Amino acid sequence: MKRAIDIAARILSELNDIFTMKVQKLALYLQAYHLVTVDEPLFSEQIEA
Repeated sequence: MKRAIDIAARILSELNDIFTMKVQKLALYLQAYHLVTVDEPLFSEQIEA
């Protein structure tokens, strides 16, 4: 299982000029999508508001 920081780094490497809030939203969407499709979390850290 990957760490949330690894997911954020990958997002930043793919989308060079992006705001922090957008990275957080994309990580949240990726977590939700992975939970629905694979039935396990993409990363282990707890998501906080």
